[in-house]
Amino acid sequence: GVVKPYAHAKDLGRFEVTKQEADKFVFKVPSLRNITRTYPYFHDGSAATLEDVGATYNARRNLGLTPSDIKDLAQYLKSL
Repeated sequence: GVVKPYAHAKDLGRFEVTKQEADKFVFKVPSLRNITRTYPYFHDGSAATLEDVGATYNARRNLGLTPSDIKDLAQYLKSL
């Protein structure tokens, strides 16, 4: 949400519990171990594949990744 707003801005994350502004859109992040077994991705299940995750981060953060970079990153994550 740094560069582009989150698509599902209604879910305020930890803020719902703490009511602290700093906790808006803060979510628990699981480890990368067995990541291929924990799909769909993101707190709301909005990404079906690791490639979707890479494309989403690339768009939201203007990372400048090519489709090939995203595919390579997904392959790396699948090796964990």
